Amino acid sequence: MRELIVAADTSNLTQVQDFVKTELTSADITAEVLAQVTVAVEEIFVNIASYAYSTGCQSPPAKSAPAIGSAIVQVDIGEEIIIRFEDRGIPFNPVIKDDPDTTQALESREEGGLGIYLVKQTMDDVLYRYKSGRNILIIRKKINTGGAPMIPANNVTKQELKCLQEMLKIDALVYPEQQQATFDEVLDRYKVNKNLYILLYNNQELIGYICLLPIKEELYNKILLENRLYDSDIPGSFLEEYIPGNSYKLYIISMAIHPKYHGQGLSKHLVKGFHEYLLTHKKNGVDFTSVLSTAVTNDGKLMLERMGFTAIKKIDGDFILFEFPLDAEVYNHLETTHNSASGDSQVKIKIQL
Repeated sequence: MRELIVAADTSNLTQVQDFVKTELTSADITAEVLAQVTVAVEEIFVNIASYAYSTGCQSPPAKSAPAIGSAIVQVDIGEEIIIRFEDRGIPFNPVIKDDPDTTQALESREEGGLGIYLVKQTMDDVLYRYKSGRNILIIRKKINTGGAPMIPANNVTKQELKCLQEMLKIDALVYPEQQQATFDEVLDRYKVNKNLYILLYNNQELIGYICLLPIKEELYNKILLENRLYDSDIPGSFLEEYIPGNSYKLYIISMAIHPKYHGQGLSKHLVKGFHEYLLTHKKNGVDFTSVLSTAVTNDGKLMLERMGFTAIKKIDGDFILFEFPLDAEVYNHLETTHNSASGDSQVKIKIQL
């Protein structure tokens, strides 16, 4: 993934377009796809430059609009083109804006809205989130030179889809809205690697989980160095598949227990499940060298400490970044101290392998 940071000013449009075109030269794409992506990039950047900040705003700015600011453009190319735009301007979700009535004569239509409409029509996916004071807009375009539809590397069953939906229901009860993932975001990551979850069941009811993402080295370093919360906005393109013989770095993006089961001491089962996850994958030839996670609540902080994590720094929003480094000595300690679950015969842990 490559990144460009520029002042959110229309005078920088050419620089942004050149940056994206340079990155796209590595992809085997048609001229039509190149043109569509180029137009989408222009529409989105001009929108940010024109409306996110009060300086240069083409309409009366909101009172909360910062005077000036920057725009971040990130490009990632794999099986699809993913371009992410980020700014700290006033919150605005262009995705939910009503589409213009293209059947009307031009002079009869409401002004504006056609640009983002064209983006939604030509891109395969357009996602928006507002998180930690940032507008985040992600566009995706499949690379398909042969004309056949792309097939996900991992087919997802109805049962798996239901499980993902159950986890999102728990999220909605535990996390504030701005920290909740959308179904599309969760599914996008799941298609890359299905071995992401430790699931906690009471009989047949899913009551809790931990989500662990095997992230690319580049993202791992950004999480360590940057002063921001990396949360549900991590796309599947930042994840890796497990291959025996390789080593990986993990990021725990979320963990939760259904509120009606709070106060029953069940978090110990998730702690046990976390250690089982590490040991079981180790036995299968998949090695982990470090795990990161961010505590966004005091309960999360206490949970990470119980799991063996150490706080390494505070980040924007009074959150705390934790690390759990792994080496031979730590693995041996986990192997020695890891005991079978006690007591609660109805509570079961399931690790997807």
